[in-house]
Amino acid sequence: MTLRFLGDVSVGPEDSDTLRAAFGRVSARTLSFGPALRLLGERVLVAPVHGADDLAALTRASVAKAADVTEWDPFFGHLTVSLPGTAGERDWAQTMAGGALAGRWPVDEVCLFMSDNGYRVLDRFPLAPATAAAGGEG
Repeated sequence: MTLRFLGDVSVGPEDSDTLRAAFGRVSARTLSFGPALRLLGERVLVAPVHGADDLAALTRASVAKAADVTEWDPFFGHLTVSLPGTAGERDWAQTMAGGALAGRWPVDEVCLFMSDNGYRVLDRFPLAPATAAAGGEG
């Protein structure tokens, strides 16, 4: 799922250390998505995710260089279902918007990805066990 776009920023060791410490104080939890597909922007078909707003805010606040990144308005955490490239794919995505899709899954870490002709994990940040966390949802 996408919590936040950080844009074209270089994330250094100091950012990773800050994120590791911050996420280590937040509890693991079960997230949900749905109940329906929608468009993010004009063409990206997504399933909205619920229960991770604090993780998204923490990500943005912990990587100061991302403060000036422009995101879709309004941005929301999501699972990308389709990123259409052709007119036919865009038509399909628009037709599917509003269609039912829902589910839940457990989350015990946050990953920092680089998007560049695919996705590459740059770092992983474990969340605190739900019973041991000082804050967050459980």
